[in-house]
Amino acid sequence: PESGRDFEVGNLLDELKKALKRVRCPLRSIQQPSAEVIRMAEGFTIVTGVGPKGYGNKIPIKHMIENLHEHPQIIRTLEMCKVYVVVNGKLANQGKQLELSPIKPMEGGEEPKVIPIPEVLSDPYSGEEVSTTDENSLPSGALILRTSQVSMRWKKKGRHNIKYLAQSGYIGYTPVPEFDVSSSYCAHIYGECQLQSLEPYKLNERARLANSPLTRAVDQFISEHIQKYAEEFEAQEKKRYDREEKNAISKINEALDHWKNRFLNEMFRGMWGPGDTGPPPPQPPLPSGKIERIEITFSHNKAGLGIRFRPTLRFFDEKNKRIRAVSFRWVSEDNNVAMVDEGLRIISTFSYGKTNIYAETLDGKVRSNVVPLEVVRIHEINIIPNEIEIAAGSRKKFEAVCLLPTGEETRDIYLEWTEDNSDIVGVSSSGSVFGFMPGETLVTAHDDKCEAKNAAVVKVVPGEGRGRGDQRGRGYPLVLVSGDIDRDPSTGQYRYFSKEVPPVWQEPFDVERNIWWINSDAPLAQLYLDKNKGYGYQSREWRMYHIERYIDVIVQIALTHEPIERESLSVNDWIMEWGSQVSQIQAAAASDLSEFISTGELPE
Repeated sequence: PESGRDFEVGNLLDELKKALKRVRCPLRSIQQPSAEVIRMAEGFTIVTGVGPKGYGNKIPIKHMIENLHEHPQIIRTLEMCKVYVVVNGKLANQGKQLELSPIKPMEGGEEPKVIPIPEVLSDPYSGEEVSTTDENSLPSGALILRTSQVSMRWKKKGRHNIKYLAQSGYIGYTPVPEFDVSSSYCAHIYGECQLQSLEPYKLNERARLANSPLTRAVDQFISEHIQKYAEEFEAQEKKRYDREEKNAISKINEALDHWKNRFLNEMFRGMWGPGDTGPPPPQPPLPSGKIERIEITFSHNKAGLGIRFRPTLRFFDEKNKRIRAVSFRWVSEDNNVAMVDEGLRIISTFSYGKTNIYAETLDGKVRSNVVPLEVVRIHEINIIPNEIEIAAGSRKKFEAVCLLPTGEETRDIYLEWTEDNSDIVGVSSSGSVFGFMPGETLVTAHDDKCEAKNAAVVKVVPGEGRGRGDQRGRGYPLVLVSGDIDRDPSTGQYRYFSKEVPPVWQEPFDVERNIWWINSDAPLAQLYLDKNKGYGYQSREWRMYHIERYIDVIVQIALTHEPIERESLSVNDWIMEWGSQVSQIQAAAASDLSEFISTGELPE
């Protein structure tokens, strides 16, 4: 630091050439775009990054450049500066500077919505009033909300933020999904909060601001106004159904929901709860709050090679109470050993070695506990016990004793478990077996290089009666129709989704309550419910569409939940099982619902 910066040079251009040579970026590669800047410059700064984690010998340049376009902390730089990328001495990106792609606004939201921030706000935790102007020594601020025609949930995720601007300019950001907003239209809203009194709360990483009464109060204010703005677009998009339509669609859905319950009861044989008594009342959603702690739980800290498993993740507030999940990302410190699939949230192991895995909020402000994971070479696998007997509807657990090349024996290890007959039993990735129907089958454990010496025998005998056994399910999943059709059972309010939301959907708090929504605002749903276009709720097309959405729900349930821990299936299983599951459920629907499809007569 003493000699490496803030020193005078005889010739700026020569010094720049010398510095660029050390990072193998000859000046000729950037001479054309930077010639004018170099002539005007009084100095320069070079910053280098060392030892990037999670990469081998090959750097995915194209992928990194694409991510750079949307990275929250470089957006301001791309707005104000000319940024170029040089790879191996040559300009990348076809020699063009990196630029932010334009965001086309929603109809009705073409102009920014400017909302003055009151001089006094209330801290949502203590209820105390806080000044937003530092007791009138600073000017009042404003919240500026903008809209995107396309959902920013996926395509513009890096720019789906509220940026904080204060006296020194950009001081941080919060991803919009982390605000307490219950409308799907929040996926179309982004913006900035201009408030000079936030200056003392910026942190070095320029992400989330420091926790304080003022920042909590401002974030609460932002949440409320994003919610109000989203509701304005909800009102524009609402399709008002008359009472006859509404009642008819609701009755159709209720009948299909009962059919779905009977089908699930047969398909999973008790997995969802006691017999035919129907679902229990839906659990209330977890409350929202400020994330103070994230907790990851692994059942094992070792894994075989080529294994896939899903950890448990929970969010807590400062009072150590569980709260609603927010957007987050997984991190593996060595992706060569194990990597987390962000979409499926499944950990896959690739090579022997050790890594640490954790989760953190998108701004990096809150990080979970770090869980060590070791991928080990297995010499031998023995399943204990080698034979068990269980009643249908109950469960027991196998253990796999693994002998390592070092001579160590361990039971603390993830393996792939498979059963010969999935009609008789189901087995989870931790070795728990659930009895479906009387019979006998074999269960074995393995990784990509080693398989158990002897498969274990499972005998399933008839259960002692309805509702017995270790029933850990939460009842049948509940399927509802959004719009003005079905009310949310917890709030009594209608739920509205934008057309970009998938045809069947769950928000994080819906997952907790075991509720699925059929999006009545999806493009095909709107078409088939439109009488003016020759369809409507009485049309065969709508009946078919309604049934297909139930099939979507049942297939997703079947492929994402195992009998015990509700763990996700492996990626390979997803690919292999999807088609057969769809065929099975379609066959059941064709048999049970043929009269309803043909005539509209509701199934009993």
